[in-house]
Amino acid sequence: MIDEKNMNGKKKIYILQNEKNEDYLKNYSFYIPNYQRGYKWSKENIEDLLNDINSIGQDNKKDHCLHNLTIINNEDKGQYEVVDGQQRLTTIYLLLNYLNSEEIYNLDYQIREKTKEFIEKKITCVINLIKNVKDIENNEKIKEIFSNLVKDNNNYNKQDIYFICNALYCMHKWFKSNENNNHQNFENFENLEEKIKNNLQNVYFYKHELELKKKNIKDEKTNIKGETVFANLNSGKVALTDIELIKADLIINISENKFKENNDVLLNEIRSNIGRLWDEMESFLAQDEVWYWIAANNKSANKLSLLFNLIGIETFKYYNDLFENKENKENKENKENKKISNDILNKIKDYYYTIKDWYYDNDMYHLVGIAVNIGKSIKDLLPEKTDDDKYKLKNKIIKSIIKKLSLKIDDNNYIEIGETQYKDLSYQDNKNDIIKNIMLLLNCLEGYNFNKKIFNKGFRYRFDLHNKEEWSIEHIFPQNATKENYKSYILDLIFLFKEENKEELKKICGILGIVNNNKNIDELKKLIIEKLREPINEKKENDVEKEYIDINKINEISNKIVFDIQKIGNLALLQKDVNSSLQNGIFEEKRSKLLEKLSNGNIFIPPLTLKIFSKNFDGAERTKAYWTPTDFDAYINYQEAQLEKIFKIIKD
Repeated sequence: MIDEKNMNGKKKIYILQNEKNEDYLKNYSFYIPNYQRGYKWSKENIEDLLNDINSIGQDNKKDHCLHNLTIINNEDKGQYEVVDGQQRLTTIYLLLNYLNSEEIYNLDYQIREKTKEFIEKKITCVINLIKNVKDIENNEKIKEIFSNLVKDNNNYNKQDIYFICNALYCMHKWFKSNENNNHQNFENFENLEEKIKNNLQNVYFYKHELELKKKNIKDEKTNIKGETVFANLNSGKVALTDIELIKADLIINISENKFKENNDVLLNEIRSNIGRLWDEMESFLAQDEVWYWIAANNKSANKLSLLFNLIGIETFKYYNDLFENKENKENKENKENKKISNDILNKIKDYYYTIKDWYYDNDMYHLVGIAVNIGKSIKDLLPEKTDDDKYKLKNKIIKSIIKKLSLKIDDNNYIEIGETQYKDLSYQDNKNDIIKNIMLLLNCLEGYNFNKKIFNKGFRYRFDLHNKEEWSIEHIFPQNATKENYKSYILDLIFLFKEENKEELKKICGILGIVNNNKNIDELKKLIIEKLREPINEKKENDVEKEYIDINKINEISNKIVFDIQKIGNLALLQKDVNSSLQNGIFEEKRSKLLEKLSNGNIFIPPLTLKIFSKNFDGAERTKAYWTPTDFDAYINYQEAQLEKIFKIIKD
């Protein structure tokens, strides 16, 4: 049973001591229980808090309240269990460390040993590194500091440790950016840090203490359910998600059902083990390389939502209804609750270990990654039974990819996408998303060994980098002629034309206004080349038009005569910002810029795109510094050959 103490005359706990404060945080030792989530305050939360503290003394504001701090006195531990307010309490703890205060209270963790270790051993070092950052607007600095921290000790690669580091960096940015603005408001203090430290003497929590009461049965105590209070209070600024409520409730149900005797040590051990499992699952899924691979379209901040969605539990209400439906059964509630809770956890664990196994299996990693990233549901990919062997499962996923892309081979052995022949896929026919998905598949297939039917060990497509960027379709041969060297490109192509191209040459003559009559091919080429050697006129102002070539005529030639630049043989996958930076440069210019970006190490170029601009595929004219009609045809043939091999895999 719970007593709520001091609810009317609420007692204040101040952050720092002064002559008027009766109670302050240094008098307490706190621990964060296993049902609490990790630390996740944002930049906005940090700035709001610091602005509130800084405003004390202005406009007759004498103090600032941080709302309730709900705690339970655990006499056996000699510590207070934090039921509600841990985000604010942790932030104040970090602020006191940043300010190098001597009045820092003890903050412990029931689980998350590495977070505890980081706070005890590394936080001062991290603060010093942060304070040495001069360019406070460079948000990459904190990532660099955290990355180096993890390199030294990979055990620190935890989400809450990153948020702790980021909070400290946000504090540093706030102090540096406000020092000049608030110089006149330092009053009698040497700097802004001293002012904030002084103001913290007038910042307080309302103490909301929950106490244990003994039953009238011998000396037996009733374990207070801080978890239940936690799930219902939620009075802090960071709202609890449904998944977090479900996690907390599952920890309660499973631990109490597994161990019904009143042994706090064993009960807490069971809860800690379950809590560690939650942390392990969330930490694994929170890795960019994992999340963007398996959940490309899932925007949830809580990564465990993926696993709960797989078992059909998306809201706390739905979860709670599973138990409510069992309440009216005679004396079976505890038994049913135990079974439901254990079933839920076991299913989640099964899905977690399945996904983890897929991630470390190079074939499954790529097949699942392709399927998810072109829009397939993970549920559709899961084996129908646990003993389904991977060979069958891989074939099942390949078939699902083929179906999703509407890939097929017609009666004449041509590749088709739906009702369109593959070679006729066009950028202009509203098939942009289809082309992007096809390009993703083709880029992944660059690492596939069709003879061995496995992805090469050294190949690992970066779905994380693929999904962090916005992608677009790049025209290898540019869409619009804008430069004089574009005309030179066409001149070179004219030299390649043969007798069978005579009609095309006549069309070019028509575009350029050349009277050709019955000229032979060599005469036609000569006339065209002479005309193309005239300068390009882009402005047409105060010039004699006959001495210039209209730029639009060059465009018309490239669009209709050279090859259809909108077709799949002239398209590649590139990051949108990179694509824009290439603008309408010719092939050689684009290749040079891409290779330069690649050498600088600041770009992800998909493997097939790199192969295209290196002309490293069968049939390519490697000696030509531009994209020729021969390259166009060879590139289409290469794509179709790769796609045909997929069908052979599932037939064998």
